[in-house]
Amino acid sequence: MTKKRQKYSIFGREPDTKKGCDAFIKQKKREWGVNYALNEEEVGHMKEIMRNYYYTPLKEAEHMVQGTWKQKEPDIVNVAIRLGPIYYEPRFEFYEATGRMYDFSVARCICFGGDGRVHESAPPKRAVMDALRRAISDEKLKWKKDQGYNAAFHPTMDAHHKDGKEFKTIYLKFLHAIKMSEEELFAKLYPEYGNFKTCKMIYRGKTGWEFKEDFKNFRDAWVKFHTKNREYELIESKLHQQITSEETKFNTEIRNLLK
Repeated sequence: MTKKRQKYSIFGREPDTKKGCDAFIKQKKREWGVNYALNEEEVGHMKEIMRNYYYTPLKEAEHMVQGTWKQKEPDIVNVAIRLGPIYYEPRFEFYEATGRMYDFSVARCICFGGDGRVHESAPPKRAVMDALRRAISDEKLKWKKDQGYNAAFHPTMDAHHKDGKEFKTIYLKFLHAIKMSEEELFAKLYPEYGNFKTCKMIYRGKTGWEFKEDFKNFRDAWVKFHTKNREYELIESKLHQQITSEETKFNTEIRNLLK
């Protein structure tokens, strides 16, 4: 028997699937455009979405997700679409009367897909990979500056791993060098899902997962290994996102074929 899909009601619409809700809100964002300030009724709908569907199933992270929204909701008076500061993607920003802004990630609402296991609630593998990427971010920034890149005067560019020197390739070489399987690495860095005390990483709201200070030697070893094996090229930011997205979709397609 086919499992019945749960449906969600947003913006006063009839209950719809996650795919339908996601398509609806994306269409609204296109209609509204960047710098659009939602009217009072639309703000009410957005707050209702957040109230009902901004969620993590991880009990240890509830205070960081639905708990934070519950605390801030009474003070939110305005919602607008603005461009994000890194990838310049259109996003919802929530404002208090004082002008203070909160960039709650609407994409994590379960009515739009997924199950809430993102960001601070990410499972061990995703959290570890995020921490590994975060660890090399300063080195990537230094490389860009060494090329003469200045964000204030040049178009937004990313340091892209060249073919054959991809992040995943270097990561697998690193595992081989330290004689450890992926499963062993995840068990070492994040031994019990949701237990932030035994986890060797910590989640920081603005930057994501990173290694704790008492695990600095591991982080430094990884950064040193990555720097020795990597080769970058400067590439336009949106093209970089497109390439990464296409790689992810292709890899997902291959995994699905093998299931």
